[in-house]
Amino acid sequence: MADGIFFDMNDEEAVIRTFQEMLRLISLAEGNLPTIAVDGVYGDGMEEAVRQYQAQKKLPVTGKVDAATWNAVTEHSEKIRAANAPPLGITPFPDLRGYEIKCGEHSNLVLLLQIVLEALRAVYDDFGEVPLTGVYDNRTMRAIRCFQQKNLISPCDYVNKTTWNALARQYNMQVNKSE
Repeated sequence: MADGIFFDMNDEEAVIRTFQEMLRLISLAEGNLPTIAVDGVYGDGMEEAVRQYQAQKKLPVTGKVDAATWNAVTEHSEKIRAANAPPLGITPFPDLRGYEIKCGEHSNLVLLLQIVLEALRAVYDDFGEVPLTGVYDNRTMRAIRCFQQKNLISPCDYVNKTTWNALARQYNMQVNKSE
């Protein structure tokens, strides 16, 4: 299995294609191997790339894919994928029907909400300062109402999933904006 792809080990073309994909990823990421086509054919180009990989990794240089070569290429390509994968997101808002953050709540979730609001002040300059207290107070509520109005969400004094999701989208766009 490579990259979560299951295939029939008896399907030689699929096995070769999977190996080619992994080897090509290594080649493109590091530039130290010839770039091969992903075509399911074990041709001369692939054999040369395998030889070079085996030599670099101090494996027996045969040009054939044995278990040691397969395992080394699989591990190597998985490390490259992991290094280039986006970071995992978090989902702190409870997935409970009807859950709302209301005035007076004191929690880490409110603190996170306030951090998001502070980060969005660059876009929403009329929020005013939202102190990072972890308490859903009047300043936090005013900033939420302002955010809701500007995002065509019916203004209210609480944060529900609709408002939270809109905040998350805006925050992600702001934080991931190219400079």
